[in-house]
Amino acid sequence: TTTTTREPEILRLPPPWEDLVQLLIERCAAPANRARKAIQEAMDRDEYPAYVRYNILRWLSYCTSGDGESINNIGAFITSRVSTGASCPEWHRPADAWSDLAREIKKASQQWDQEAENDRQRR
Repeated sequence: TTTTTREPEILRLPPPWEDLVQLLIERCAAPANRARKAIQEAMDRDEYPAYVRYNILRWLSYCTSGDGESINNIGAFITSRVSTGASCPEWHRPADAWSDLAREIKKASQQWDQEAENDRQRR
């Protein structure tokens, strides 16, 4: 006899939310199920995708700087922050303003401003 096991089908989130799941998995080493749950919770809170990206990148910067040197599991730490909607402290800035991560953070901030403006105009 042959037995088969069916893996549960993983539902993909709509873009740009699925991109944020991938960001957590690929850049933060978050487990896929935790990343998906965290992003789903951000969606459920009606957060702007660019705002979530901004915070993920800021938390990543925090974790990889001297400020976050005691954090052992960056993926778990950042997904827990995304799940609860916690913002990275404003006093934390990337060490090198010209780094790729700093540029990504700035771009996400600009996209967040644009999403918020588009939302205001629709109302």
